[in-house]
Amino acid sequence: SIAELLAKVKAAGIECFALTDHDTIAGVLAMEKLLAEQQAGDGNRMQFIRGIEFSCITALGKCHILGYGYDYNDEAFRSVLAKGEALRREKLEKRLDFLRKEYNIVFAPQDVEAMRGMGSVGKPHLAELMVKMGIAASASEAIRNYINHCPAFDSRLPAGEAIKAIRSAGGRCGSLGASLWWCGGACAYGKRACQPAGIAAVIWLAGAGMSLFTL
Repeated sequence: SIAELLAKVKAAGIECFALTDHDTIAGVLAMEKLLAEQQAGDGNRMQFIRGIEFSCITALGKCHILGYGYDYNDEAFRSVLAKGEALRREKLEKRLDFLRKEYNIVFAPQDVEAMRGMGSVGKPHLAELMVKMGIAASASEAIRNYINHCPAFDSRLPAGEAIKAIRSAGGRCGSLGASLWWCGGACAYGKRACQPAGIAAVIWLAGAGMSLFTL
């Protein structure tokens, strides 16, 4: 829960942090509300940065575009956010259909409805259910052996749209982890992938597992 997450942040002595849910700002809104309530009582000010992680696609493959410090009332941002949320719901239905047709995996109706009601449902939610059903020994196994085989590239936002929306809302963009292979990083195809998306360059922070876009 948001309350548990905030408690862990405080316990770790962190004074400035961001929350980057996939394709939704529901967690950001809940965190801002909780912080306002707590800080009104104890006066302990923490710096919270609005974040988001858009599931995207480029000409070379999938990537994840991070946005920080945006104005979520910006019209262009809200339009792309709504599109991202719709694509994530579409992706869930594709995965449910794929698992049923390819592996005869059918989830309980109440579990399906619960996932449909979530603001941002992803592979881990399906994987955890598959572990409980005895289909896989671990979530990573369920993702690797079953869920990752589902083609869902067309259920992602064009990276350029996400970047433009974040910038329109006054935010900063970035990317993390394996997405660097696609978004640039230290790969030979970086320029071909990044320039159509409006990214001028990518700075790879060796060993840190992250990059910063120069926009």
